Amino acid sequence: MTSPRHLIPWKDCTHGTLYRIDSPYASFGVYRADHESFLVVDQRHERPYLVEEYHVDLGLSLGIIRPLEALGQAPVDPCYDSDASYTALLRFLEAREASYTSTPNGRAALAA
Repeated sequence: MTSPRHLIPWKDCTHGTLYRIDSPYASFGVYRADHESFLVVDQRHERPYLVEEYHVDLGLSLGIIRPLEALGQAPVDPCYDSDASYTALLRFLEAREASYTSTPNGRAALAA
């Protein structure tokens, strides 16, 4: 595992890996290599859904993701091919967010 104090460069991100990230509204994301993006849960609306966000290294105006730590393979491939696999990935990331943000060192640890 990588040190949480260092940004993982975009070129070192691997498909299907779950990362702890620094992002304005998510703590975890799964890298999707074919889109060069991270799938994260957007919970800012009435109903949570998956969105694609980009690494800051890409220099895009949408590049807001800073991967801090690789946590291993996600149980669902981010190239979801059905409603069931989309829902499974959404629920997986929602559960990770809920368990992380409900701890005393949750998202505050990212800002430190």
